[in-house]
Amino acid sequence: MECNVPAIKGVIAGKLDVEFVSNIVFERKMKGGYIASYVRGSEVVRRLNEAFGHNWSFSVVKEIRSDAQKQVAILGELTVTTFVEVSEANWQPVEIKKQQWGGADLKTYKNSSECVDFPNDYKAATTDALKKCATMFGIGLHLYDTDEPITCTYDPSKISSPEEEQEKADNAPLTEIQKAAIDRLLEQQNKTEKQLLKSLGLKDVKEITHKLAAELVTKRHEFFKEPEQDEQL
Repeated sequence: MECNVPAIKGVIAGKLDVEFVSNIVFERKMKGGYIASYVRGSEVVRRLNEAFGHNWSFSVVKEIRSDAQKQVAILGELTVTTFVEVSEANWQPVEIKKQQWGGADLKTYKNSSECVDFPNDYKAATTDALKKCATMFGIGLHLYDTDEPITCTYDPSKISSPEEEQEKADNAPLTEIQKAAIDRLLEQQNKTEKQLLKSLGLKDVKEITHKLAAELVTKRHEFFKEPEQDEQL
C-alpha cells in the first residue's frame, strides 16, 4: 500500500525546509581559506523538536580517531518517527533513518599529542554528524547549497581565525568533566576547594578557565604536582 507522501510534506516538511534566520547563522573560516556558514547544534535540535514533536533519536554508529591527523570522525544515525496517511483517516507511524559523517579537530597541547579535552572534541564531532544527518531531512540544507551563485556578503567580524578560536576555547569556563576531575584530585590529595582558589587568586571555581583546568587535572600546575621523592640508593 502506497503512503500519502504529500501528507507528510504538508505537515512536517514545511518546518524542515524553512531557512534559518540570518541572526542565528554564523560564519567560520575553514581550512583552505573558504568561508562556511553554520548554525549551532541547539538550533538543529530545536527544529527537530518542532517538526517531529520529540519523536526522534540520534546515535553514534562508528567512530574513527586519527592522532596523526589530530581529527576524530563520527558516523551518526538520526531516526525520526512520523505519520503517513495510508488510507483516508488511517494514519500509520513510519520510522525513517539517515546516516552521515561528522568530524572535528583534536585540540592538543603545544608540541604534544596529548588532547586538551577529548570528550569536548568528541562532542563537537557528534554534533557535526547530527547536523549533517539533519540536512538529509532538509534542515539547514540551504547552508550547504553551493550550486547557486553566492551573492551574499559576509561580516568579517563573525569570522574567527584558528588562533582566535583557540584563545576562545582556552578562556571558556571549565567543563563539568574537568570540575569532577578537580574534585577527585582535591579529595585524593586531602586539599580543599578554598585552598585551590586561594592558590589561583580566584574567588569562585567558575572563574577557572578551560586551559587552566586542563593544567590542573593533568597535574602540570604547581598546586597538584606530586612532590618528587629522592631516589634511594
